[in-house]
Amino acid sequence: MLLPAGLPRGLVYTLSRSLYVALTNECAAGVSLVASRGPSFAMPTASGFVPLEREPTAAEVFEAVDYAWAAADSPAPSSGGEAATRLDTFAGRDPADAPFDEIVFAGLGDPLLQLDVLCDAAALIKGVSWSRQLRVGTRGLVPADQAEATLDRLVEAGIDRFTINLDAANPPQYAALVEPHAGAGFSDVCSFVVAAAERGCLVTAAAVDRPGVDVKQVEAMARGLGCVDFRARPWFP
Repeated sequence: MLLPAGLPRGLVYTLSRSLYVALTNECAAGVSLVASRGPSFAMPTASGFVPLEREPTAAEVFEAVDYAWAAADSPAPSSGGEAATRLDTFAGRDPADAPFDEIVFAGLGDPLLQLDVLCDAAALIKGVSWSRQLRVGTRGLVPADQAEATLDRLVEAGIDRFTINLDAANPPQYAALVEPHAGAGFSDVCSFVVAAAERGCLVTAAAVDRPGVDVKQVEAMARGLGCVDFRARPWFP
């Protein structure tokens, strides 16, 4: 998506009725979520997804969401980097009229690695009366002793929905497929899911239905941890 001058390329992209916000290209594991889908997987061209040019500030995130939301709502945004409408014009309107159902923090990297920006941006977005659901897509690789404090910050900022990639139902397979960086691993992801569920967050687990992975077993484990939904994503060999 073409954004106003000064905002980093790749900051926002769209999939269906979701507006995605990328905060970083850095991952908490050796295998990114995009790469985990398989060697032939590619993001849809129409999404506008590209690697993030640089990490944004919270104010830049809000400006980009503002522009993207207004541009999607207007059939003819003006040239020169200004959308025809702005977010404050959505106050009082029927939420069903909004161009997107949710705003999702997810990209090539893991948004939890930019926790300060994530929380500050979410609070700015939630401060506008039009704002819809906020969701974070992540691997959930947060050390267990930091999970509760991290989630408390996220919930306070207005985020209570997560999609967490589990990818395997046992530690050895998880380590082989995900290659988590030192400091967090399979048990930490499970602890993060439990802590999120205990706070009333709606957690969807996801796993790639690739050879050797029993996605039904992953789903059973995820629901046992407190996930309310599960997504088996296709593998692209």
